[in-house]
Amino acid sequence: MNLETYIREVIQEEVRTVVREELVEVMDEIKASKQNREPKQHPGMPKKYIIRPNELCKMLAVSRSTLWRMENVGRLPDRVKIGPRTVGWYNTDIEEWLEQNRRNPDS
Repeated sequence: MNLETYIREVIQEEVRTVVREELVEVMDEIKASKQNREPKQHPGMPKKYIIRPNELCKMLAVSRSTLWRMENVGRLPDRVKIGPRTVGWYNTDIEEWLEQNRRNPDS
């Protein structure tokens, strides 16, 4: 192996190492941003956002089928249609509903 080839390989390996380190940092930032996925609000504005079905299932510790059963019998607030096949609930409606159910669990 001549000197030029050796230098090229060393440089390529160093570049790979730097790129790997930067990629790990970017992936960590992406993971952190996904975990902190709360909509940005202007100061003084109420925080109102839409809770999707999977998130609501986690909040209530129920399955999706139980969530739909609860909705069909009128035990959930009205949902919001976001798109043709996409629904959710306003967080304010869910928080109010949870507070009411905490005070009156039989309702």
